[in-house]
Amino acid sequence: MPHIVDWNNDGLPDLEVGLSNNGYDATGGDVPGLLYLYLNVGTKEQYKFHYAGVICTAKGDTISSPASPSAYTMSALGDINNDGLFDIVLSDTTGGMHFKAYLNVGTPGNPSFADPVPILAADGSVLHPDPTMHRFSIADWNGDSVNDLITDAGTAQNMTKVWVYAANSPHNEISHSVNTVNNSLTIGLLDRHSISISVPTAGEYSVSLFSLDGRLLTSAKANLKQGSSRMMLCNVPEGCYVARVRCGSSGAVVSCSVIRQK
Repeated sequence: MPHIVDWNNDGLPDLEVGLSNNGYDATGGDVPGLLYLYLNVGTKEQYKFHYAGVICTAKGDTISSPASPSAYTMSALGDINNDGLFDIVLSDTTGGMHFKAYLNVGTPGNPSFADPVPILAADGSVLHPDPTMHRFSIADWNGDSVNDLITDAGTAQNMTKVWVYAANSPHNEISHSVNTVNNSLTIGLLDRHSISISVPTAGEYSVSLFSLDGRLLTSAKANLKQGSSRMMLCNVPEGCYVARVRCGSSGAVVSCSVIRQK
């Protein structure tokens, strides 16, 4: 799965690409899922990507997930320890490999990564993705200037889980996790310009649509009656989104779910 990042701080977007870890080597054995780097050697007007090799730690170990016949490597890039440098968080699609962080100990123009450390939940347990996870991303979900780990739980459960980093804790501790699906509130996209929402109680509600990599795309606010209502949105193209619903003046999150516009 590819990610865009300015790897060498030259103002041009580069590509980091995760490899399926169900391949085979020359002897027929399984190979791990690696991360590959493609540097942009073109211009802002015309991109040209040059293969720059496998991404490794400062010690030369490959950053990869274990070989598996039914998985591929998943990664996310973002600053998880607030030092201004992008780090790498790694997992795979089976849920068998825990989330682990490779901290960037290099410089803005020359990334270098320390040995991996597990990401821990609030109770101290190692954080594993849901087996039906499709992808995860690093973004400031709650606007507190601290990046969060956002992961869906796949179509089997149709939910999104948000793992929130504590602002004053070490990078591999998480303050709390929340499963923000509200069974008494339903939401869905009617078309490219409107959303249907059914709420258990009347009040002021705001709906925000995010891309799966954590970018806010559009939002709307309205006073709704109990039951089903319709809210107008900006043009929403086909795709899968995270819908976050807040209620009242406190802005408490009352629902968070993955919805699809077909």
